[in-house]
Amino acid sequence: MTSLRGDKKFRVALLIETSSLYGRGLLEGIQRYSRSNCNWQAYLIEGFPNNPALGWRPIWNGDGILSRATVEGFVEFASKSSIPIIQLTDRRGDLGLVHVGADDHAIGKLGAEHFIDRGFTSFAFCGFSMEPWSLRRMEGFRNRVHEREFPCSIFESPRNPPLNEMTSPDFDREEIRLVEWLRMLSPPTAVMCCNDQRGHQLLSACRSADISVPEQIAVIGVDDDPLLCDFCQPTLSSITLNPEAIGFMAAEILDLWMNGTQPESKEILVPPVGLTLRESSDIIAVDDPVVVTALRIIRESACDGLTVDEILKSVDVSRSALERRFRRFVDHSPQIEIRLVQIKRAKKLLSETDFPLQRIAAITGFEHPEYLSVVFKRLTGQTPGEYRKRDPDSNQTCPGGVSDE
Repeated sequence: MTSLRGDKKFRVALLIETSSLYGRGLLEGIQRYSRSNCNWQAYLIEGFPNNPALGWRPIWNGDGILSRATVEGFVEFASKSSIPIIQLTDRRGDLGLVHVGADDHAIGKLGAEHFIDRGFTSFAFCGFSMEPWSLRRMEGFRNRVHEREFPCSIFESPRNPPLNEMTSPDFDREEIRLVEWLRMLSPPTAVMCCNDQRGHQLLSACRSADISVPEQIAVIGVDDDPLLCDFCQPTLSSITLNPEAIGFMAAEILDLWMNGTQPESKEILVPPVGLTLRESSDIIAVDDPVVVTALRIIRESACDGLTVDEILKSVDVSRSALERRFRRFVDHSPQIEIRLVQIKRAKKLLSETDFPLQRIAAITGFEHPEYLSVVFKRLTGQTPGEYRKRDPDSNQTCPGGVSDE
């Protein structure tokens, strides 16, 4: 391959972890740029947190560095080095280096707007103390909430508990703190977590406290790690970042720099892509205990063949009163809510498995696959077979005008 910027082959060190979704996304963007635009000889330095730059500098005579390192040895080396270095970490404050990263304030703002659009008036943020990126996301979230004059509660604690907490019978101490905080919130409250790891911890605390999600506490995370988000119970809504674009942009800046063009800015921030909606925030804020109870029952039992009559056994209102409350707060009937939950589960099974329709019908609470097909077509505008064959990147929405059965 011939470099588009000359014949010189640059030696570039990549101090980027492969163990995280974010790190792999960065590397994908760097790879995409280098393959198309330049002639790099890249070195992926594995285990860099345990190998400060002062340790490998004498045996590495390179031209540039793309780094997620935060160890003191690297920071000292970088501050004195004449080698072009692009910093990609968000775990430190200003290191005086050119930094390309995610726009944390925009991430927090997006989280707030997601909840504001769903009618919430009570908000909270759950983050990690001493983590600059978490603090910035909190500020973006809180500032947007305060613009609307809504309250916002904050919970922070260290990301990694002390070793004695990890090995003692009090391993659950962090969850106990989270439970105490959650019980002080007035439902319905919308909680943004600084990342998916924190979101997983918060959802575990909600289960321990018997707090219904999303009816009493709605939750979103950040990073949109499919494995972690789908592992959560309920599944975790999460803001999607753009590490591939960050990696591509950082590689482009470094390439120009190594060819003699200094970066115009010390900091380049990339906004989030959007938000993937899952069960933990898939609700409209409801300040009615009867409707909240009914929604929880539907979420938990809709695919078990739940009927409205069975819901009425758990709420102290008549059928007509329940219908009125649902139409006021949810804008449709309890029966439609049951069907929506069933069809959402069916869509997931159609997308992620090769189960036949008869098996999907049984899993989602339909006695006959033919009736599942009728309801599915009514709510989605497609048959189950058409949905399964669809373009995976297309957006599926439920048309209006759905009627009760």
